[in-house]
Amino acid sequence: MARQAPCSQQEPDFVFVYLYQLRLVIALSRDDASHRIRSLTPHTLMAELGTEAGRVSDSDRSPSRRSSGSGRRRRSSGSSSTRRATDEVELDKPVRVGRKWQAPAHWNAAEMSFKAFFKYRAPRPVIPPLAELDRVLPLVTNVAPEVHAPPADRVVVTWVGHATVLAQLDGVNVLCDPIWSDRCSPVQWAGPKRYRPPPYPVSALPKPDVVVISHNHYDHLDVATVRELGDEPTWLVPMGVKAWFTSMGITRDVRELTWWEEATIKGVRIICTPCNHRSGRGLHDQMHTLFSSWSVVGPTKRFFFGGDTAYCSTFKQIGEQLGPFDAAAIPIGAYFPREIFHSMHVDPEHAVEIHKDIRSRWSLGIHWGTFILTQEPILEPPEVLRKAMKERDGGAEGAFVALRHGESASV
Repeated sequence: MARQAPCSQQEPDFVFVYLYQLRLVIALSRDDASHRIRSLTPHTLMAELGTEAGRVSDSDRSPSRRSSGSGRRRRSSGSSSTRRATDEVELDKPVRVGRKWQAPAHWNAAEMSFKAFFKYRAPRPVIPPLAELDRVLPLVTNVAPEVHAPPADRVVVTWVGHATVLAQLDGVNVLCDPIWSDRCSPVQWAGPKRYRPPPYPVSALPKPDVVVISHNHYDHLDVATVRELGDEPTWLVPMGVKAWFTSMGITRDVRELTWWEEATIKGVRIICTPCNHRSGRGLHDQMHTLFSSWSVVGPTKRFFFGGDTAYCSTFKQIGEQLGPFDAAAIPIGAYFPREIFHSMHVDPEHAVEIHKDIRSRWSLGIHWGTFILTQEPILEPPEVLRKAMKERDGGAEGAFVALRHGESASV
């Protein structure tokens, strides 16, 4: 594997972080009051659930996905491999205004202005020399034996880097938000560049039965990786993303779901669950596609994939409806400055709140250690995570961890 370029060759990439922040502020400032940034304070977000405001009506979806009744979960008697999740409970639904998706109004909001962008010019994160990176962020370049022979009574979770995770449970291989490209960008000659390469090629892992995509940002939906995986696996994507796959020539089995809809793969239920984020691959398609987390519910084991999200009350709902989870992958990085990114990304403290809300027995920190997207020091997320676990979760040793790139855990 080619070695990393020296730090000095990667320095110009940081301008893209500023451009990304500016684009975000512009996009958010164009939204009306109902699109305002969601508050990061957990206590203010625990608003009364059950409002009907902005529920997605049956007429907003294709007839094939229509459900009877209002926004309540109802037991499906059909045998279709794609169906709506169940139970007579009022659940969070996304809101669609024109072509744009947004979160439910009861998740609450907080104002932000251009001041937030211009106020912060913190020192950019320093990328250590390669030898130092190999010491502090080592790569596990050999796939663990249990990945190729996963124990029947365990969940095997492998962190490739950033938000790319392979979860294996109840006989199903679920690959989440795969990206093996050098840059998370529309082009490979510019944009945020990896400072830690993939530990091994995608072909070194077992073939996935299903690939889930949380949203269409470039660090979660990667052209080259999608093309390499091709038509063989089943692809589960949020509403609006299927058209992009069709444009890539991926058409065999791409299933488009909204929150609380589910697909069954080899006897395992995979549910599209809510998250608090944004979508868009350019200035003119902001929020035109949905964003989601994913919950994998097998006969004996359960796994949650957070994708990319800010904190909100919906995670308690996920825990109540589908938890407890045996394992989870929860983002912990790309959070500073908070005035800009609290609307999109949790910090480690709020990641711990999600860990508790979904009732996860063991969680993996993701969305850090790979690309510089924001301004916190590159090694800070796992350090803050350890402190947050001690302060907020009673110091449960090993219950929420950060793995090395390429490392697997059997839980």
